[in-house]
This record gives sequence, structure tokens and C-alpha cells, in this order.
Amino acid sequence: MVLDLAGRVSWSLAVSPHWCEGGCTLMRGLVEMLRRAMWVLLRVENEVLTLQAARRRRQREQWEQRERKRAGWRRRWQQNVSGPGGGGEGGSNVYAANDRRTSHAS
Repeated sequence: MVLDLAGRVSWSLAVSPHWCEGGCTLMRGLVEMLRRAMWVLLRVENEVLTLQAARRRRQREQWEQRERKRAGWRRRWQQNVSGPGGGGEGGSNVYAANDRRTSHAS
């Protein structure tokens, strides 16, 4: 910020006649180049941070969507395993039906 202020002041003094000549003009140009480079870097950094935040937000939303879907699958699976009455009796418990078939065969 100090460099920015120095660059702006140097250009405002350059408007006044006979303030600085020769080497001062070169220094004034270098200060202006550094000032502009500083602002370019700040803008690029801000843009990178903004894009990364948007990417993280999208990834978090996708993760939450997958977790909601998985929670629904788990809930449906648990309902199918335990059956409508709970406790593993009845319902569409595939494992219990397979166990009953194998127990009669022996």
C-alpha cells in the first residue's frame, strides 16, 4: 500500500513543472511499473481464491448430495432387512428367506 501511495504521489508531482528531470523520471517510471505489477498480483490472487472457493462449494454440494442418496439407500436397505414388523421377522428379508430354504434341505 505504501508503494501504491508513493507511485500515485510521484505521478501527481510529475504534473508540476520542473519538479524532477532525468533520473527522477526513470525512478518515477520504475515505481509506477512496480505499483501496477503489485495490483496485477493482487487481482490474480483474488481471482484464484474466488475460483477455489467456488470449486470447494461445488464439491461440498456434490458430497452432500451423494450422502443424502446413500442415507436413503441405507434406510431402504434397513427397512427391507428388518421387514415391516421390525426385528428381522417377515418383510422382504432376502437373507432370512435363503436361510429358511437351506435349513429345510438338510
